[in-house]
Amino acid sequence: MRREDITVEVRDRDLARQGVITSRYLQLTARVAESAVGTWEIALPGDHPMVPHLNAEGSGIIVTQTLPDGTPRVMFSGPTDKPTRKRDQQNVAGLMSFKGISDDIVLADALAFGDPARESDAQQTSNDTRTAIAETLMREYVDVNIGVGASSTRRIGLRAYVSVAVDEGRGVVITKSPRFQNLLELLQEIATLSALQFRVVQVDDALQFQVLDRSDRTALVRLDIQNGTLNSEEVEKSPPTLTRAYVAGQGEGVERTIVERTSVASVASESTWGRVIERWFDARDKSDLVELAQQGDEALATEGATTYVMRATTTDSTSMLYGADWLEGDVISVHVDGGERHVRVAAAAVVMNASGVLVGAAIGDISTLDEVAALEARVVKNEKRIDKIARNTDAVPPSAIATTPGTLARRDESGRFKAADPAAAQDAATKASSEAAADGAQTAAEAFATSADNALGATAATANTLAKRDGSGQLKAADGVADDDVATVGQLSVAASLPDAVDLDDYTTPGLWHQNQNAQASTGTNYPAPYAGLLEVFNGAGTDGFVYQMYTTYKGNGTRIFKRAYYGSWGSWLEIAAYESDTGWVDINFRSGYAEYSSSAAYTCQIRRMNGVVYTRGLMKASSGDIPANSSITVADMPTGYGFEPDYNIYGASGGANSRYSATVVYTTGGIVEIRTGGEAIPYLGFGGYSWPAA
Repeated sequence: MRREDITVEVRDRDLARQGVITSRYLQLTARVAESAVGTWEIALPGDHPMVPHLNAEGSGIIVTQTLPDGTPRVMFSGPTDKPTRKRDQQNVAGLMSFKGISDDIVLADALAFGDPARESDAQQTSNDTRTAIAETLMREYVDVNIGVGASSTRRIGLRAYVSVAVDEGRGVVITKSPRFQNLLELLQEIATLSALQFRVVQVDDALQFQVLDRSDRTALVRLDIQNGTLNSEEVEKSPPTLTRAYVAGQGEGVERTIVERTSVASVASESTWGRVIERWFDARDKSDLVELAQQGDEALATEGATTYVMRATTTDSTSMLYGADWLEGDVISVHVDGGERHVRVAAAAVVMNASGVLVGAAIGDISTLDEVAALEARVVKNEKRIDKIARNTDAVPPSAIATTPGTLARRDESGRFKAADPAAAQDAATKASSEAAADGAQTAAEAFATSADNALGATAATANTLAKRDGSGQLKAADGVADDDVATVGQLSVAASLPDAVDLDDYTTPGLWHQNQNAQASTGTNYPAPYAGLLEVFNGAGTDGFVYQMYTTYKGNGTRIFKRAYYGSWGSWLEIAAYESDTGWVDINFRSGYAEYSSSAAYTCQIRRMNGVVYTRGLMKASSGDIPANSSITVADMPTGYGFEPDYNIYGASGGANSRYSATVVYTTGGIVEIRTGGEAIPYLGFGGYSWPAA
């Protein structure tokens, strides 16, 4: 990379460009991190015309690289945070040093509210639970917390300029439920599960949140001291720090939900290193089994394998040019311990001075190579754990002995509770209200007893008579009508029929209704699934306007349960995850001409259904030669019971040789696996990392 390939522009607090720092005066050092906040530093003569602009609060820079084909690419942008001047008698103008951070800081500075549509003191939901494709999920959380969808009181400063790039629908389906979680940390968790990365850079006069692929560059970029692509290297090899994750959800004692998670890499590491490393994850804020499994998988993805940490300075090779051939977040090849390893670039370091431009690559967490940095990293990690515990524990409201609204009930000096007299059916009774009710009942009983007609009572459900048990000791009553009427067994156990082509939105009266035909469910409106089943309707207390519906299907390979609620408008149907036995990993059936990448267990192509979710893993290839370019090929069949609902396909971008979009794996509703390639033939393709709800 040449000095003239780098352009540094100075901006003001409103992102307006103020001028350019020419390469003649420029001394630049920058660390561009993958899905994290980067840093930069610029040194200028004290009398340089851009110094007053950089010295102003809210200033910043935009660094652009011109690629070999003439295309400009924003390497990074960000605000200034530490201007420093040094001068003496020999140099009156002095030297100005400006340190700054990347625009990703707007993510690190923000929280993901549990109810982002409302202010912090008016939250109505504890968690902002969303389920979507990973890229869509990240963009939604950015938009509602700091983007155009955020409240006006939060969208100030740099946040006022945040926009979200076009959604390309990449990644797997993920569920997240943040509660005042750091926004950058939340996005990193989502990106880890989907082989994606993200950044915030200035585009025109706005700060744009962009989601990018992690590209497989292993066939193109190979760093090695011996082949001259590295000037220097420092390498550290470490065992995994986790092999088995135990994620504890809601519940107490033996009733608490606990999910155990491992990965192919973590299981292999137990044999390689001889250590079983277990860790407990407190996730009491989660009840969904898929979310619990995701939390364990996230930790295993970053800690569950042998790690190579490498700090290297690359040569300015025209075949391995930073920005054009590789970027932070890409997977490249490095020669370590006498063998070739495929590793991900965590960050790129760029140094520009009078001698030229040097580019360095950081593989893994290079803080472990520095004692002070390692200590700081451990402190940050502990702070995150403490912060999560605090977020998972609701604030305890004040207590009071008196019947003060909105307080916890505290016993008095005699150990008794106090409560206001009841007004609704669910309210606690007081001593005074109980005595009044008893007096009223006694008066009514005495009135009936004085009547000759009612003195002995009746076994039939006769109006205005005392209830007398029949010969079996049972009481009879007419079917209940009002809310406080006694319900009969017939009312509780018999469901009315649902007619053809009805709208379930219209069913707001409490009761049971049964649909016995799939065809009529399909022609109906607002069914959660096109299958016969039982509809249950419940109302809130009194006339508060709340309605709750639950729909249970009879569907062949396992009953499915859906629920939704109404208050002013109907919410979406949510499926309650099925609790089923784990099928274990089952082999995918390849068709002729295609096979697994090798006989190694690490590349076995398999599928698994666990707790209502289907997962995949493995790596495949053509039996001979490469998978051809520009093709749509059926390569395998899924076992029965692992497909989707109608019109629901899973698409996953997968690795290839030299392209970011070399091929796509398509798991179709028909139970087959297709490969759709782009403009180049590819040697192998990944099956792993996809998941979807079981049909």
